[in-house]
Amino acid sequence: MKKQVLLVAAICGFSMTQAQDLTSKNGMTILPESGDIALGFDASPLFSYVGNSFNGSTGNSFNTGWTNNLQTIYGKYYLDASTAVRGWVRLGFGSTTDEVYVTDVTSTATPPATVTDTRKSSYNAIILGGGLEMRRGHNRLQGYYGGDLLFGIMGNSTEYTYGNALSTTNTAHTSSFGQAAGLMTDSPGSTFMLGLRGVIGVEYFILPKISLGAEYSWGLGLSSQGEGMSSVEAWNGTAAETTETTTGGSSSFGIDTDMNNMMFGGGSVNLLFHF
Repeated sequence: MKKQVLLVAAICGFSMTQAQDLTSKNGMTILPESGDIALGFDASPLFSYVGNSFNGSTGNSFNTGWTNNLQTIYGKYYLDASTAVRGWVRLGFGSTTDEVYVTDVTSTATPPATVTDTRKSSYNAIILGGGLEMRRGHNRLQGYYGGDLLFGIMGNSTEYTYGNALSTTNTAHTSSFGQAAGLMTDSPGSTFMLGLRGVIGVEYFILPKISLGAEYSWGLGLSSQGEGMSSVEAWNGTAAETTETTTGGSSSFGIDTDMNNMMFGGGSVNLLFHF
């Protein structure tokens, strides 16, 4: 009887060791370990591309999702095999300049000379977040739960310059870009965002240290947009005059499932690489 008990204990201990130290046929460790780092991507565009590849060219593009302007870098650091620190980051700044040639109203040449109207659009986006997840599972299938705290600031502005100055013979600017007549600047207030959410998900390790997972979350989201400013240049009968107008802000609050991905980035279906 004693021998049988020892045999059962040995088998159980061996099984637990195998479950904890799961390896591939080539001896590679399959599950994440203490000190591992994971980098995650939204896998939804990949599935859309593969699925749409069977219907000709309809929707066969990586443009949706991979280049979404809310996309963030998503990663994890494993404190041990069952605990990981989660992190999110996006630091984005950029500008675009468009030019249109218009007739120079002072030109007497044939054909008349041209001048340039310009539109410059700029944006900024900062999203930072962190959290903690607890993990458990059997073999390649791993479940997890935890929470995230996220913070974000986003803003944009547009400036217009006109090649033809206002004068007694040119009393209105051209609307080369479809903007309001004489608009010089349009700067909505920056948007502040705060999110606190609980998450639950599952991952399956399709290859050593490579997992495909799905995540569901629920939490609180708050956003607040400050006051903005716009300016318009017009001819007042004797000179060009610039008028500045303050634009109102806005705010929103909600408790919902992922708050419509307002600032959380990575999609509900994720592909993660561990190293």
